[in-house]
Amino acid sequence: MYSLGVVLFELWYQFNTGMERAMLLNELKQKGTLPATWTEEFVAQAALVRWLTAPHPSDRPSAVQVLRSELLPPCMQHEALNG
Repeated sequence: MYSLGVVLFELWYQFNTGMERAMLLNELKQKGTLPATWTEEFVAQAALVRWLTAPHPSDRPSAVQVLRSELLPPCMQHEALNG
């Protein structure tokens, strides 16, 4: 689950340079910090990344918990079925 959190952050954050990417990923892995401006704009995504990258493995969610959480965006097929 930890790796999923790192990958999701990489997908959701728009890095400007390779060095910025390396620095921010290092900060996430070493300190558990995310860019403040990004966390303010993308509250749910930041919460999900923080949950998945919790320092203690016992604090991280299972795959089922992630799928059932309100932090994931709704699936397109669910919107189509409900619309």
